[in-house]
Amino acid sequence: MVQTYQEKANGEQAILYAHSVEYSKYFAEAFNDAGIKAVHADSNTPQGERDAIMEGFKNKEFQILCNVDLISEGFNVPDCSTVILLRPTQSLTVFVQQSMRGMRYVPNKKATIIDHVGNYLKHGLPDTERIWTLMGKEQVQPKLSICPNCHSIFENWNQEISEFSTTYTCPCCGHSFTEYKYKSKTKGQKSEKEFQVDRAIEKIIGDEMKIIALKQLASADPVLYRQSVFALSKIFVARYMLEIALGKDKPFENPITEALEWYFDLNFDKQKRWRQFNQKETAFLEKELQKILVKFGRTYQITIAQLHYYVNKLAPEYRIRSIFK
Repeated sequence: MVQTYQEKANGEQAILYAHSVEYSKYFAEAFNDAGIKAVHADSNTPQGERDAIMEGFKNKEFQILCNVDLISEGFNVPDCSTVILLRPTQSLTVFVQQSMRGMRYVPNKKATIIDHVGNYLKHGLPDTERIWTLMGKEQVQPKLSICPNCHSIFENWNQEISEFSTTYTCPCCGHSFTEYKYKSKTKGQKSEKEFQVDRAIEKIIGDEMKIIALKQLASADPVLYRQSVFALSKIFVARYMLEIALGKDKPFENPITEALEWYFDLNFDKQKRWRQFNQKETAFLEKELQKILVKFGRTYQITIAQLHYYVNKLAPEYRIRSIFK
């Protein structure tokens, strides 16, 4: 999250929308720890303090203003050019309202929306043309594209079409790739060479889309998913697969055991008194481990007995007595 801001909007005034007050405070702390001045405000912040925070943000005393729903209608921030979305929403109104916070017109201004939660997948872009209806049927959103180079999201590639090829260029960074087309000598048939070229192109595009998907999942903040070891496993499997796909060394030996270690580290304190998991906690963890087994058991050659063993091995480090008998 912090790294993405530094890459895409470093130094810009940004409003961050979190899904809870707790995480809004956590995100503000994360930015401050990285040397980027940030502050949190919510409905329980005293009015005088809140006014001072808003004034400080307008005067650029800090770069990041973290909140849940506080910064909504009627809040005017001329110098806000970036919006960071960390709150999933099914509401198109909320999505557009939050996204447009950074799009108040100022000459030569460039607005940046950093969508960490994929709201664009449900709602399209905030400036997408929409056909509104009273019939109660939601309109299908236009298909969006993602640039594999800069990860910008847009509706249409810039295209240069010739007789034998089409070149697609990202409207944001200029990254381009070319698809070739061939005329067959026999109508409706392709030569073996043409099939080979088609397969090669499909593989290149498929590999690029796979890496994009892995990058999106790998960039997820484990803290947001700390209560689900299954969700953590998906994140660390994505990080593991991404490094391999990019030709790099393995980031860790096994993504599943890495996820289990993070699960314990994020949820339990090594300094607290010894405790025992209750029946509900044990049942929930067992359900999570079964999901891991179904999803990744064959790929990483793990059994439920091995998962139980590793959990029981980690538990004493966090002052927890053996969980699985």
